[in-house]
Amino acid sequence: MSTYSAAITHVNRISIRMATPVLLLAVAAVAYSILPVLVKRWTFPPGNDVQYLQGLIDSFPSAFRYYGHLPALVLGMSLYYWLTPIFVAMALWYALRQYGEWTPLVAWLALWVIGRPLLFDMSSGTFIGVIGFYALTLSLWRYLSGKPSGWAVWTLTPALVLFHTFSGMLAMTGMGLWGILNGKRTFWLMLPGAAVAWFTGQFFDASSKLVLTVGQPQWTTSMNAPEFVRTYSQLPMIAFVWFAGVLLFLAWRKGYRPTKDSFFLMMWALVPVLIVLTFTFLQINSDRTAKILTSIILITSSVGIVASVRYMQSTALSVMAGAFIGVNAIIGAMGSLPFWLASGIR
Repeated sequence: MSTYSAAITHVNRISIRMATPVLLLAVAAVAYSILPVLVKRWTFPPGNDVQYLQGLIDSFPSAFRYYGHLPALVLGMSLYYWLTPIFVAMALWYALRQYGEWTPLVAWLALWVIGRPLLFDMSSGTFIGVIGFYALTLSLWRYLSGKPSGWAVWTLTPALVLFHTFSGMLAMTGMGLWGILNGKRTFWLMLPGAAVAWFTGQFFDASSKLVLTVGQPQWTTSMNAPEFVRTYSQLPMIAFVWFAGVLLFLAWRKGYRPTKDSFFLMMWALVPVLIVLTFTFLQINSDRTAKILTSIILITSSVGIVASVRYMQSTALSVMAGAFIGVNAIIGAMGSLPFWLASGIR
């Protein structure tokens, strides 16, 4: 074989290796999205929130009291709802692909199959929040982790607040804390834009006006650590996080040190805030903050598993990690798939 042919063969193998996890992610997300419609013949999403938003659309122009559901004017509420796993898959691919071609797929399985933080929101119909944080916020953090212009920060952040206020406020909190700690003066530009979005919401009676009425600060907390573990930490998730910790420990002993990534710094800057809002008397919507805290743990564990395996470069370890994730996903699917399939209205 000539040198040229050998080079072409090598390039093709690399392309196939990189395309395989992307294809699997796409197939998994599409299959997961259409499964309730194909198996259960659902025609409308579940939950009071979806029905409320559909009522706003039906009584146009009151639809403009909120903004995140407006794509349903074009897609229809049902299609918009069942596209959510695909939107999240696209965001994970954009945000995590730099950690390895398998990382987005592992993270998607962790969020939708191994764990259930997103399914709890989907079953209650609050899918706009899922799109707002797991699709748009994660994508925005990845974009801003580069070198965005001030105008991008000025416009994109308030746009996210208008799309889904709670997700937007959490996104700004992570970005703001990271910006203060790192002296990134660009991120201060988001504050005037966020203020404009806030007062616009007040003027038009939009969702930003309702942030503190959705979850008032409570002087007695209803969420504690045992309840958090019992509700959000099923056995497959616990095993998944434990496995990530073991691999990271082994990789650390061999010299692995994670590189500084602004995306994760913004995400982790949000963790102390989420802990306060979930477990203390200052809680606001503790159920939602607990789900996001769980998701951050799962995303971090996904990156830790793939990054550790890549660093140690062991074929046996790669096979073992793949088998562990596959078995864990199958076990998790036994609980998550029935939960997902039960979400719908004929």
